Amino acid sequence: MGRSEFKTYQPDVDNIIPVTEEVLFDDDIINKIEELVSILYGKEPLEENLLFIAEALGKKVNESSVDCIRRYFIKDFYKDHLKCIKKTDLLDV
Repeated sequence: MGRSEFKTYQPDVDNIIPVTEEVLFDDDIINKIEELVSILYGKEPLEENLLFIAEALGKKVNESSVDCIRRYFIKDFYKDHLKCIKKTDLLDV
């Protein structure tokens, strides 16, 4: 599927979405999530939707929604992703 097939959301140009502890790239995971959530649900409720996602991921009292989502991708996403792949028998780990 090419980029031109997407009407409202454009996939990352190089198909690499950086996951870093600090904002170092314009196309990092948080920016891509914010972009997608804004397209799907509108820009107005973005903060509310990010809070919903963060709370589902176990947001700590002292962290922002964005910090929680970033922490999840840095610390837990890969482990959770492997669990999902194992369930589909696509990965023999």
